[in-house]
Amino acid sequence: MKFIAKIKKGVICPELSPHFHDTLLGLEDKQVSIEIKELKKRSNPQNRYYWGVVVHMITKRLIDLGYTRSDLIYGDMGSKLTREDVHEFLKQNFNTSEIVSPQGEVIGVTSVPTKDLPPGVFKEYIHTIIRWANLSLDIEIPDPEIIPELHGNN
Repeated sequence: MKFIAKIKKGVICPELSPHFHDTLLGLEDKQVSIEIKELKKRSNPQNRYYWGVVVHMITKRLIDLGYTRSDLIYGDMGSKLTREDVHEFLKQNFNTSEIVSPQGEVIGVTSVPTKDLPPGVFKEYIHTIIRWANLSLDIEIPDPEIIPELHGNN
């Protein structure tokens, strides 16, 4: 199991506290290995590319195809689709984590925040979305490798 946490005043604060604690309960009296390493957040150029190119182009394409918020958000009454709506949709579909019971059984999945993804993981997340958008929405999102300030981010 891997968990993302922040250290606050010397205390480990997991982002998915109930899931984290349930997993720990399932490991009661067992010996475990714990590795702590600092996660590097995505770069500003990656963030600008994601919001300004990827999310922007997908939002525009979905609107052009006639999609509204109610198509992506359950219970919404059809107001205009926003980039934030599309970001949430992308997280729910491409950045998820399994929810595991204390007995080790997968009982569901949940979306995971993208803000703390390390650059390499965020890069793969973007590439997955680009492939999906090309196949499902028939749009060509420019590869970040052709944008000089993004080239070489891992």
